[in-house]
Amino acid sequence: MVNDEIIIESINPQSQVYDKCPHCNSAVKYSQLKTDKSLKIKCYNCESYFSPNQKQSKTEDVKKIIKFSNIIDKFRKPGIDTDKNPCETEYYEILGVSPTATQEEISKAYHDIIANIYINNEKTKVKIENTSKVYKILSDPEKRSEYNRYGKNFVNDLKKFLKQQFGGDLFNDYIGDLIYVTLDDFIEIINGDKIHLKNPTEKEKIRKKGKKQEERVKELTEKLIKKIEMYIKYVRPFYDNDKQLKGKEEEYISRFKIIIKVEAKKLKHEGYGIELLHLISYIYKLKANQALQQLNIENGDIFQRINGYKNKFTSKMKEKNHLFFDVINTSKSANAYHKYHKKIQNQDKMNAGDEFLTEEEKKNVRNSLQQKATINWMDSFWQCFKYVIEKTLIKVCNRIFYDTTVSSKEIKERINAILIISEVFRKTVISNTDNNNTSQKEIDTFDSDLGSWLIV
Repeated sequence: MVNDEIIIESINPQSQVYDKCPHCNSAVKYSQLKTDKSLKIKCYNCESYFSPNQKQSKTEDVKKIIKFSNIIDKFRKPGIDTDKNPCETEYYEILGVSPTATQEEISKAYHDIIANIYINNEKTKVKIENTSKVYKILSDPEKRSEYNRYGKNFVNDLKKFLKQQFGGDLFNDYIGDLIYVTLDDFIEIINGDKIHLKNPTEKEKIRKKGKKQEERVKELTEKLIKKIEMYIKYVRPFYDNDKQLKGKEEEYISRFKIIIKVEAKKLKHEGYGIELLHLISYIYKLKANQALQQLNIENGDIFQRINGYKNKFTSKMKEKNHLFFDVINTSKSANAYHKYHKKIQNQDKMNAGDEFLTEEEKKNVRNSLQQKATINWMDSFWQCFKYVIEKTLIKVCNRIFYDTTVSSKEIKERINAILIISEVFRKTVISNTDNNNTSQKEIDTFDSDLGSWLIV
């Protein structure tokens, strides 16, 4: 070997993969591994983790696709009396009344219009239909207030959008229409609306809300019992024979697990699918373990009872702490949104007096703040949605596990079934075979007007 030669060590060749971080948009390169396990890539730039070929995250999708329009003025900010100064007056004009009209004046105007329609043809039928639709909204104080604040279509459009982004219809058996409940609560949080318990109207509103929630919990309980019945109906005939029961449990738990895995495979590709599956799993496991400890307290020996009391107390404290920190996180996220909102207002003032920036530059600066505010709005909403889901599922599980109309063996099998669902949901992830799918849907039908409302 000649002394001036340079030796370069060779390495075992591995295929190199190029990808893009969905969080910071940096190009990355890594070695491809042959494995059946799911992979996570750590970005060298922002140090975030992502799956190979993962599409942009839910927040980055919002940032990418939302287009901003001049609809901002429709959104009524806290402090504006929308009952005296509604964002639109079309419905009042149809009835020919002022936005400050009393309920009696609205009722009289409606009946006068209907009474003066004589000709029965297609045109008058449409007029009657439209007038009745307007009257139905303006005669209901709650619906009228919503119309005054947001206009005629906004809230429904927003609800449809959020339903699509957070679980879709496939999650209905587990969380029902909680997305709509969350939106109502979240709008109050964002707008800083205060509840006056001494006000009879507010008290009645809270009462109706509580009643609807109880009906919702009852419906979700029935759906979950129906689902776990797919397992329980096969082991119920063996409750009187412990030896046979154990064998049947093993057989039918395996079959039930296969059914839930098929369902989880579909659910994970919905908007926030993985996050929702893991959230449901957490509550199910927490409440099932509490119910197991209660069975030990009621039916176990002295040592099982002592451990049952201790473990149940620990689990209850964990549940309360978890809900408490959810409230804190929701509050923090809402405060962060308000900070961005304030920055946008300040930027508008600066832009108005800045003679050095072009109109295009001013627009770009404002749009950048709008994008960040929108991302923060979505993250804040997710925090609030999590809290509503957890509170509701806790009540559902309490109904299932503390049902005094069934035997302790029935309760035990309910616990087994719920734990199976929890286990399958917890282990569900996006794997390499899901490269063309993510746990979030792309926001490809987002309305530009709707986007502007989210921002200001």
